[in-house]
Amino acid sequence: PASGSTSIYQLTGARTDQHEKQPTLSNLRGRPQIVAMIFTHCTAVCPRMVDEMKTIRDALPASLRKKVGGVLVSFDPERDTPAQMRLFAKQRQLDSQWELLQGSADQVRELSMALNVSYQKLSGGNFSHSGNIFILDQAGNIVQAVDGLNGNVRNAESVLSRLLR
Repeated sequence: PASGSTSIYQLTGARTDQHEKQPTLSNLRGRPQIVAMIFTHCTAVCPRMVDEMKTIRDALPASLRKKVGGVLVSFDPERDTPAQMRLFAKQRQLDSQWELLQGSADQVRELSMALNVSYQKLSGGNFSHSGNIFILDQAGNIVQAVDGLNGNVRNAESVLSRLLR
């Protein structure tokens, strides 16, 4: 969807999270979210994107930080099992406010199209993909897309602060 026009929470189907639960995207409704598509075996782009997402969230005052969720959706449902996602969360020091999700190949494709995220599976199991980070409002509408690779995430904190007023 174009920025701010259609909620990604309209996408159906349960995904699997790092706790082996089966939430739908609509379970995220009710608070702003910082969202990106990654894969946990990535050693280049994805760790930088997660660090940028943490920077955005950590820039908020402590009283607002717990009101914002972080969501990482895997491109790699074959390797990103719940156990692997838990390990990744521990390695990246992600607290309980973070949701790591994986779904079927069709669900990955559907979400990537909704977010306008390009990706391609490479030989050897890795992925080439765009590095956008998305700020969603409480209803799941995209209010901002940030290039997660250029380090210019300062404006995202002010967007989140506005959403929380």
